[in-house]
Amino acid sequence: MKPGRLRVYIGAATGVGATYAMLDEALRRKSRGTRITIGWVDTSSSANTLELLEKVTESQVCPATLDVESIRTQRPDVVLVDDLGRNNGQAFHWVLVEELLKSGIDVIATLNMQHIASLSEPVTKILGAQPGGRVPDDFLSRASQIEIVDITPEAIQRRLAHGNVFPSNEQNPKDLEIFNSDSFAQLRLLMIQWMNSHLINQDKKSAATRDIIVVAIGEGEQSLQLLRRAARIAHKSNNQLIGLHII
Repeated sequence: MKPGRLRVYIGAATGVGATYAMLDEALRRKSRGTRITIGWVDTSSSANTLELLEKVTESQVCPATLDVESIRTQRPDVVLVDDLGRNNGQAFHWVLVEELLKSGIDVIATLNMQHIASLSEPVTKILGAQPGGRVPDDFLSRASQIEIVDITPEAIQRRLAHGNVFPSNEQNPKDLEIFNSDSFAQLRLLMIQWMNSHLINQDKKSAATRDIIVVAIGEGEQSLQLLRRAARIAHKSNNQLIGLHII
């Protein structure tokens, strides 16, 4: 069975808009006829996010836990899973997402970058506390697409003032404190650095698995035509071309 594809939206902190971005992508796919199922979405989000959730599912009620067997029975095209670093009670979300992917089901997910395993040490230094869940970098390297959801401190302050990050009646001072400190800027920078490293590693893996096209050429116009044809094939397939001059 062909494994499902994973798309991940990463944010520097809770409330930057990763959940909204995931739901917006789901709504776009739904408009094209894709069957969407909610695995788990944080319903303590802002009113704007909940309105978008209702457009996707026609309800603001989501499953209390990520139920892999129930989702397999439904056989959707795509499953939405918020917070890959969350502990489901029995397993972390990323572990359960792996099972869904093995079942051939596509997953769109979100991740707080503080839960990326390789960033545990620098994040602990920035925040003064060790992150709870850890999502392995190897798991993320298998994602077909990773997108950063970024927002400036000034923009998020405006969103906070209008209640577009957390519901006003549920705002936790500890949740808001990070946006008023240098820590948020440091986390954003760390996230961008990690993404840059991730892209470099992906390019290296692609190069390591890239095919090599070898063409033997001699003298004359026919060899030049063969070389041009091989060059076009190599360019289209993003493969390496080696020419051997036969004397």
